[in-house]
Order: sequence, then C-alpha cells, then structure tokens
Amino acid sequence: MEPVRFRRGLFGAVVGACVVATLLLIFHQHRSSLPDVQGQDLVKKYPNEEFNASIVQILAHRDKYHGKKVRIEGYLHVEFEGTAIYLSKEDAEYGMTRNGFCVSFDKESVPYEGIVGPVQFDRKYVLIEGTFNKNNMGHMSSWQGAIQGVNRIMELERHP
Repeated sequence: MEPVRFRRGLFGAVVGACVVATLLLIFHQHRSSLPDVQGQDLVKKYPNEEFNASIVQILAHRDKYHGKKVRIEGYLHVEFEGTAIYLSKEDAEYGMTRNGFCVSFDKESVPYEGIVGPVQFDRKYVLIEGTFNKNNMGHMSSWQGAIQGVNRIMELERHP
C-alpha cells in the first residue's frame, strides 16, 4: 500500500509542475503580445488629472512630472524668497534644497496677506496641490524645481 501512495503523490507533483509550467508559458506569451509602452508617459492620471506622488518620485523623475498637476506631502517652510516644501523637517532646517521644491501659491485659492505666503502653515507638514515645473529652480536656482499655482493646502495631522 505504501508504494502506491508514493507513486500517486509523485504523479500528482509531476502533473502539478506541468500545470504551473503551462500557465507560466501562457502568461509569458500573453505578456509579450501586449503593446510596448516604453517611452510613453506612464504617470497615472486620476479623473481630476491630479496625481499623488511623493517628493522622492518627483525628484527621481522630474521630466515625467513636468507640467503635471501633483499632490504631495512634505514639510513647508514659508519665508521671503525661500518658500519651499521639503522631504523632511531636518531638510528644511539644514537648508538641504536638493530635497525640496520651491512653492508659489494661487492667491485666489490660498489667500494670504503680504508677499510671503500663508504663514499659518510655516514649519508644518502639509499636503499641497499644484503644477510641477522642472525649469523653475526658485530663488538663486536653489531647488530641484517648483510646485506652482498651489490651489490647495492643508496641514497634516500627527498620528499617535
């Protein structure tokens, strides 16, 4: 009796391996028949054409996001000729502009007084929405681009 069970188990394993191999072959053939998407803009568009990206994603693929509406989260520093969003609080405090973007606001959507910006969000983690411009490096070309025409800003809540 024992040798029969072993043979059945071995037979089942061989059949299972053949099924898996066949499925992998079918998947590979189907995948290779899909149109080539290299060179196409792969930025996922949402119905309102906004894209949730991280600062890191935009830093790594500046060309891909140029001219696109983006929604990012980061640490905002609001000051004259230095309003910018950074990857972290430490980046802002140490002036690590390579880890951030200068920011300009749409005054009709984000009202503020004076020329600096919405100071109520200064030195806070925020979510902002605007259009990324890889060619605008801000004051003295210090940053890696700009988030322009920011029309939405909200402070992020700290999680316990």
